[in-house]
Amino acid sequence: RKQSNVLHPSVSSYLEWAQQQYRPGRELVDLSRSHSLMDSTDVSAVLNAMRPASGPHFGLDIFREIFYQWALCMCKQFNLLVLPHHTQVVCLLAFQRFLEAPGQTDQIRALIAQVGTGEGKSMIVA
Repeated sequence: RKQSNVLHPSVSSYLEWAQQQYRPGRELVDLSRSHSLMDSTDVSAVLNAMRPASGPHFGLDIFREIFYQWALCMCKQFNLLVLPHHTQVVCLLAFQRFLEAPGQTDQIRALIAQVGTGEGKSMIVA
C-alpha cells in the first residue's frame, strides 16, 4: 500500500477484505511452474486455470469468468496472453466490497483509486 493520508475506516476495511481475497496463493493463475507462454499448450493451460470452478462464486471467483473471457478474446484477436494487473484485481475487489457493504452507503458515495501508468485504468473504469 502506498498511502500517505489516513484512509476512511470503511475504505480500509474494503482494502483489507480485497487483500484477504487476493492473498498469496489465491492468484488467478500460478505462473511459478515452468510454463512457456510461447507454447500454445501452456497458454491453454493458463487460460483454463483462470476459469472459475462451477458452483457459487464469491469474492475473486466472481471476476474469474470476466478475466478468462477477456484473456481468451485477446489471445484469439492478437495471439497474446493478457492477464489482469494485480492493481486491477484489487481495485475491482475493493469496489465489489464497497457495493455490497451493508449500511455504509450513507458515509461514502464514491471510490477513487490512484493507479500508476500501465496498470490498467481502462479495465478498471470499464
